[in-house]
Amino acid sequence: MKLGRVLLVIAVAGPFLLAGRVDAQTCQAGCGLQKKACLQTARVTSLACKMDCRTNSSPTDLGMCMRGCTTTFRSAKDTCRSALRTCIAGCQGGSADGAFTGSPANTACAGNCGEDLGTCAQEVVTAAKACAQGCRGTSDPRTCLQGCASAAQGGGEACASSFQACITACSPPTS
Repeated sequence: MKLGRVLLVIAVAGPFLLAGRVDAQTCQAGCGLQKKACLQTARVTSLACKMDCRTNSSPTDLGMCMRGCTTTFRSAKDTCRSALRTCIAGCQGGSADGAFTGSPANTACAGNCGEDLGTCAQEVVTAAKACAQGCRGTSDPRTCLQGCASAAQGGGEACASSFQACITACSPPTS
């Protein structure tokens, strides 16, 4: 008799539990794409920095300038990792502001937020790559790369802001 009840519970609740997992995975996949956009932005910024070093540094200062670019890139990668953890916490209902409760309805909402984030972040990555490649044929590739980095950063920030607003909207109103 007990086995029958367990099977009944699994048959009834299983699809809902699985749907919550899929929604959470969709949200987390969006976070992964956000990290990819963040890293792409860091790469373009690093390219612009190194090109600036080659253009404006004296031969004796070139090495120090390049190391500064590398240090900045490493710091940006750490920031990307931290943003990934924060994003995933938002998907799981543990956002820093405590807004999202993690209930099944909210998990579906978070899945939609993550899907939108992933689409937005992928657009940032695609645009940053295309922009950086387009800089190769320009008369001033350094300025072009700086513009690409700035646009990618702005795009990434807009994606993150939209995601945070979406996750916050997923939470039920407080009384």
